[in-house]
Amino acid sequence: MTYAGIQGSFVDGKTPVARTVVVRIDGPDLHMFGDGADVRWPLKKIRADDAPGQGEYFISVRGDYDARLTIKGIPPEMMALLETRAPQAFHKKTLWRKRAALVTLLATSAAGLVALAFFGVPRLADPLAEMTPPQLEARMGAGVMAEVSQNMGEPIPDPLAQSYVQQVVDRIAHSAKTNFPLRSQLIDSEISNAFALPGGYVVVTCPLILELQNPAELQAVLSHEIAHVARRHVMAGLIRNIGAQISLAVLTGGAGGGATMVKIANQAAQLSYSREAESEADHYGISYLEAQKLDASGLASFFDRMAAEKGEEENDSFVSTHPASKARANSARRKPMGPEGQSLNPDQWAHLQNICTPQ
Repeated sequence: MTYAGIQGSFVDGKTPVARTVVVRIDGPDLHMFGDGADVRWPLKKIRADDAPGQGEYFISVRGDYDARLTIKGIPPEMMALLETRAPQAFHKKTLWRKRAALVTLLATSAAGLVALAFFGVPRLADPLAEMTPPQLEARMGAGVMAEVSQNMGEPIPDPLAQSYVQQVVDRIAHSAKTNFPLRSQLIDSEISNAFALPGGYVVVTCPLILELQNPAELQAVLSHEIAHVARRHVMAGLIRNIGAQISLAVLTGGAGGGATMVKIANQAAQLSYSREAESEADHYGISYLEAQKLDASGLASFFDRMAAEKGEEENDSFVSTHPASKARANSARRKPMGPEGQSLNPDQWAHLQNICTPQ
C-alpha cells in the first residue's frame, strides 16, 4: 500500500541543510523525496521521538542516526498505518517508554543539568556543559543548524566553496579533540561573523570571508571557533544565558520546538565568552594550527586590523563577540609562513572570495 504523503523537513546528516520533502509510506519503506532528496528507510528500522503536545515527530533510522526527519500533523489514517507497520517506533506505549528512557539517561549521565539550569546557576555552567551527553548535544546541534540556515542566511549554493571551508576545518580537526565530528557551513548573511553551535557545527558568513585577507586568517578564525567547540565553551555559554530553554532542548534531543531552536541559534551567533574562555580559545586554536604545521599568524593580523579599522567599541558582530584587544593580538602573534602553511591554495582562496562577492 502507498500513502499519498505529507510534508516534512529532512536533514541528511552529511550537511546541515534542511530539505522540504514529501513523506509517504510505500510498502515496507518510509519514502522521502523532493528538494534534491530521494531516500527510503525500512519501516522496521526507524525510531521516533515526539514533542509532547505539539504533534511533532523526530524520526531517525538505525545505522544512520545523524540523518533526521521532522514531520508534524500526521493524519490519523497515516498514523494508524505507522502504528501497524512500525510499532517499535510509533505505538503510543513505545513513545512513552522512550520518553521515560530519555529522562532516565539525562538523570544518570547528566545529573542535575535540567534542574540546576532551570534555577539558573551561572557558575555551574562549565561543569554542566561537561556533563551534557554528547549524543544529545549533537542532536540538538542539528536542529539549531537547520534554524540558522532558515533564519540567518541561506547556505551558499556552491558545493566547491562549501568543500573548501570544510577542508580547512578537517585539517584543524586532526589536532582538536572534540566529542563530535566537526561540520562547517558557509552562509549568505548580512553580518560579518563566525560562530560555533552545539554539537560541532561551525558557521562562517560571506561578509567575513570578504574581510579576510588570506587563507591564514580564515584558518586562524576557524581554529579559534573549533577551540570553543572542543573546550565546551558553546554549551557552557548557552546554559549560562538561557539555562531553562537549553535544558529543554537537551532533554528532548533537539526536539524542543522551533521557537526554542531559533532562540538558541540567535544566542549562539551572538554569544560573548569570558576573557578567560577567549584566551583559552586563542591558545588552543593556535596550538591546533601549529600541530598541523599551518600558518598561525592570521589571528593576530586579523584582530590588529579589526581593532584599527573599527575600534574596539564598534558594534561589529565579530569584534563585539570576540574582543580584539591589543594584548590578545600580541599574545597570538606568530611568524607568517609561506604556501606550505596554508590549508587553501591561491585558486581555492580566490574561488571563495569570488563566490562571496555580491554580483
